[in-house]
Amino acid sequence: MADHPLWLKNAQQLEFNFGNPANLGHLKSQLQKQLSKPKLNTFSFTKQELATLHFLMYLQQQGLVCVLHLPNKIENHKNSKIDIDKELKQNYFFIGNRNNLNHLLLPVTDHNFQEVISQLYGRNFLFSQFNGHDLLKLLPTNQWIKPVLTDLQPENWKWQDVCKTNISDKVLLRQLKKAASLS
Repeated sequence: MADHPLWLKNAQQLEFNFGNPANLGHLKSQLQKQLSKPKLNTFSFTKQELATLHFLMYLQQQGLVCVLHLPNKIENHKNSKIDIDKELKQNYFFIGNRNNLNHLLLPVTDHNFQEVISQLYGRNFLFSQFNGHDLLKLLPTNQWIKPVLTDLQPENWKWQDVCKTNISDKVLLRQLKKAASLS
């Protein structure tokens, strides 16, 4: 359930009106009715999206996160709306140390990877956290990612191989090589 319209922009989610919030006695039957509709079985991810989710989880385990450098116009306006697709294409994208971005901030120029990150952000699999005034961390939402990876990943596949065919940036490839050596 989402309580903010921006969360639904890229999401594959169900939305319905519960009616009067003071009278939720019919909630159970409404949920059963809505959740049993066949159209709900269309929720899916591409192999590239699933592989990217795995990669983001791996990066997090290594203490690394995706970071977006915001334009000057937003630096002092944390409540401003951000078009993540546009910002990823026009601004600097990095992989950085989760706990101290001053310690490590590596530029990434892989537009294909950034596009998938943007889609995952829109689907709420990443949440944002400001670091200073101009850096925005995109952090994996583990409680959503782990069940998806458990339920939707294909059998007998190596996510690293999928990433290798879709990633071109040297910074990401170095991290991917480390991930492949651990599996």
